Amino acid sequence: RRSEAASLYEEMARTNSAARKVLSHRLVAIYAETGQTNQALAWAHEVMQDNPDPQAYLAGVYGRLGQWKDARETLEREITSNTNAARAVTLRWQLAEVWEKQGDAAMARKALTEATDAAKGTAMEPAVQKRLNALNQGAK
Repeated sequence: RRSEAASLYEEMARTNSAARKVLSHRLVAIYAETGQTNQALAWAHEVMQDNPDPQAYLAGVYGRLGQWKDARETLEREITSNTNAARAVTLRWQLAEVWEKQGDAAMARKALTEATDAAKGTAMEPAVQKRLNALNQGAK
């Protein structure tokens, strides 16, 4: 049924530009859930055109596909080139999740520690600290 839905959504997206934005997200989800990597990534690139943080979005899609190395490399590249303090926190938070999914608690802790440092004095600091504490509690 998902493949039928995907075919229908693709046809609608081709013929209706307003629906395309909404359906693109759904197509990424369907194709990621069904393991159709190429299609998921093709539609992800469509979504990225209107996404406020396209590379972080792409890293999330890589994660949904289980492509943790690609997700990690995308996030690390973005962290290196980033100059926005709030974005520094969210990118590191996302990177910590990737490390956790890969089973590397030490690297996840490192990324969250860096996120905590970047969040110092901001409204995000308590949330990041809470997440780091949860990771540390889980390691005990």
